[in-house]
Amino acid sequence: MQLIDTELFKNIDPSCLKKLGKCLRLHVMQYKKNETVCSYGNGSDRIGIVLTGRAAIFRTDYNGYESLLENLPEGSIFSESMSYARTAGDSIMVRCTVKSTIAYLDYEPIRARCLGKCEVICRESDILHENLMDMLITRAKQLSERVEVLGCHSMREKLLCYFRLQLKGKVTGKLTLPFSWMELASYISADRSAMMRELSLMKADGLINTDGRKVTVLKKFSEE
Repeated sequence: MQLIDTELFKNIDPSCLKKLGKCLRLHVMQYKKNETVCSYGNGSDRIGIVLTGRAAIFRTDYNGYESLLENLPEGSIFSESMSYARTAGDSIMVRCTVKSTIAYLDYEPIRARCLGKCEVICRESDILHENLMDMLITRAKQLSERVEVLGCHSMREKLLCYFRLQLKGKVTGKLTLPFSWMELASYISADRSAMMRELSLMKADGLINTDGRKVTVLKKFSEE
C-alpha cells in the first residue's frame, strides 16, 4: 500500500503529497516480525500508518501478562495521543506481528488544519482533517465492538459474539480471522488452551467448522 492509497490521504491531490509530507515531517521505517515499533508513555505526538504488513497494540500488566488491545492491519493508524491510557505498573507498546513498513507524520498540523502559507496545501489540510475524523469514528466503533465481546459471560458467548461481528450481521457464513488463534485468545482475554477446547466443543455441537484461520458458522446464534 502506498501512502496516497490510505484512508488518511483519501481525495488528496497526489501532486500535493510531497509538500504535505514536508509539512508533516513524514518519514518511513521498516520493521522485522516481532519488532517493537514504539512504547506509549513518552508523550509522542506522532501518527503511525501501517503501509505494509501488520502490527498490534499490546498491554503488559505488572504481573507480566500480555493482552492484545487492538489489531492494526494495512492502512491502520495509531498514536499515543489517540490511544489507551496507561495505569500504574503496566506498559503499552506497538509491535509488528509480521515484517512491516510504517510511515510517521506529525499530528499537530492536521489537528490545527493548517500546514503552511500555501492556499492549496491548506485546502488539502482540511481534507486530511476530515479523513482523520472519519478514521477515528471507525476506530471508536471497532473498540465498542471489542467491549461487546468482552462483556459476554462465557467463552462460547465471546467467540460467537466475535464471529457474529466479523460476519457483519449475518447469522451464518464464512470468515477469515485477521490474526492468529493465539492473538484471538489474547483479544478476548482468554487462555488459549481453554479457548481451543471450547472451539472443539463448538465443532462437536455442529456450531462451527474451522480450517486454519478460516471459520464457517453453521447455525444461527439464536439456536444456542
